[in-house]
Amino acid sequence: PENKAVQKLIEELSANPNLEVMVNTCVFGLYEDNLVAAQCDADLFKIRAESVVLAPGATDRHLVFENNDRPGILTARGVERLIMCHAVLPGEDTVVVTTHDGGFHTALLLKGAGAKVLAVVDGRESGSAGEFEGQVRNLAIPVYKGLTVHAAYGKKRILRIDVGPISGGDSHKSFDCDLLVMAVGFKPQVNLLSMGRKRPEWDQQRQILRVTDLPSGMYSTGEVHGAAGFSRLYAEGTQSGKAAAQSASAPETERTAEEIIMALPADIESGGKHHFICKCMDVTRSEAQASIDEGYDQVESLKRYSSMGMGPCQGKACHEAVARLAAIDTGLSADDAVPTTMRPPFSGVSFGVLAGRAPHLSPIRRTPFHQCHLDHGVKFLDAGQWKRPDSYTNPQEEVGFVRNGLGMIDVSTLGKIEISGPDAIDFLQFMLPGKYGKFEIGRTRYSILSKENIILLPQPETRMPSMHYFSGGYWWKILMCR
Repeated sequence: PENKAVQKLIEELSANPNLEVMVNTCVFGLYEDNLVAAQCDADLFKIRAESVVLAPGATDRHLVFENNDRPGILTARGVERLIMCHAVLPGEDTVVVTTHDGGFHTALLLKGAGAKVLAVVDGRESGSAGEFEGQVRNLAIPVYKGLTVHAAYGKKRILRIDVGPISGGDSHKSFDCDLLVMAVGFKPQVNLLSMGRKRPEWDQQRQILRVTDLPSGMYSTGEVHGAAGFSRLYAEGTQSGKAAAQSASAPETERTAEEIIMALPADIESGGKHHFICKCMDVTRSEAQASIDEGYDQVESLKRYSSMGMGPCQGKACHEAVARLAAIDTGLSADDAVPTTMRPPFSGVSFGVLAGRAPHLSPIRRTPFHQCHLDHGVKFLDAGQWKRPDSYTNPQEEVGFVRNGLGMIDVSTLGKIEISGPDAIDFLQFMLPGKYGKFEIGRTRYSILSKENIILLPQPETRMPSMHYFSGGYWWKILMCR
C-alpha cells in the first residue's frame, strides 16, 4: 500500500505543469546561497533556489565484530534493494541480526524470495512482540533474544558466524550461513545538511546526529531527523514543504519510542586486529585504539592519523562510529565527539560531468564597445579574460584609415589606476621612467615599458585637473610581480 501511495504521489507531481520532477538525479553538493549541484546521467545541473528542502534519509548502521569485512555481510536496506529493485537474492542460508522490528520485516522478505532464514538474532532482551516478529515465529523461524554476532568465519565468503551476549563473553551458538544481514539501527545522512556550513551535533534524546539551525531558506525533514514509517514521513514532509513555500519557520516534531529504538546505535566491541571500524581504509578497532594511546584523542586528529573516513565513501559509513569510538575511549562528551566537517561531493562525480564549464569557470569580460566591434566584423584577441579587438580587415587598410581619417583604440581592458594628491608627480616619477612635471592638463600620452623578458608594453597616461592622474595598469602588474 505504501509503495502505491508513493507512486500515486509521483504521478500527481509529474502531471503538475508548475513542477519539474527529476528522477535518477543525485544532489552531490550544497553551496552558499542555496546553490544546489545535481547530476542526472552525464549532465550537471546548477540550481539556485529560494528555498531548499532536504530529505536525504538514513542508512543502516554497521556492526563491529571479528572479521566483519567478509563478503556476504550486508545491511538490511542493501538486501531489500537487491531483492525488490534488481530481483537478486544475495544468499541462501541467512541469519538476520537486528535491534528493532525492521529486521523481522527483512527476514520475511528473504523468506518470500526463496532464502532459508536460519534465525533472527534480536539484541533486545525483552519487549512486546511486534507484528512482523509474530509472522516470523509463525513460519517456525527461530528467534534468539539478547544476543548479537561475535565473529564471522570464511575467506572468500562468510561460512559461519558465532553469536553471544551483547555484553561480550563466550559465544552461545554458531550458524553455518552464507549471508549475514544487519538491521541494527539507522544513522541519518547528514552530509548535505553539514555542507550548509553547520556541523552535526549529537541528540541525546533521539540518539542520532542532527544538524539544526540551518541557514535561511533551508529545511530538512524525514529520516534525517529520526522519523520512521510512511505516515510520519509523509506528514512531516508535507509540513516542511508548506513551511518552505511560505518562508516560515521549520516545524519541530517529537519522536516516538519506536523511532528512538530504531535509531539506537549498536555497541562497538573492544576487539582485536580484525574488528574493522572503517572498511574503506581497513582501519581496525585495535589500530584506532593505538592511535588514541599515542595522543590522537580528538576526532579530527584521530581521523587524519588513522585515515578513518578518508576512503571512497568519505566517512558516510563510519563517521558516526569514529565519533563514538573517540567518546568511548577518551571520555569525550557526546557533544564534543562529533564527526569532522563534511564537504562536497556527497557521491563520486566523474571529470566528464564537471568538464566543459569554461564560461563559468573563467567568465568572459567585455568592454562597453564589445557590440560595436562585433557589428564591424572584428577579430578578437583573448587577453586574459578580456575580449580585445585585434583587427577588422587587414593591417595595411587599417593604417590607411587612421592616417587619412580617424582612429580610436579601446584600452579599457588594461584597467586604470587613479593617482591623486600633492605628491602624485613625485610618486609617478619614482615608479616610472619619464617626466611628469610638464604633463599638461587634459593631455593623454603613451609610454613604453619593458619587463625582464624584453617584451614591450604600452602604458597609457592621462592628466586630469589639479594633481590628478589616470595611469594604465601594466606597470602595477609589473610592480606586483616583483
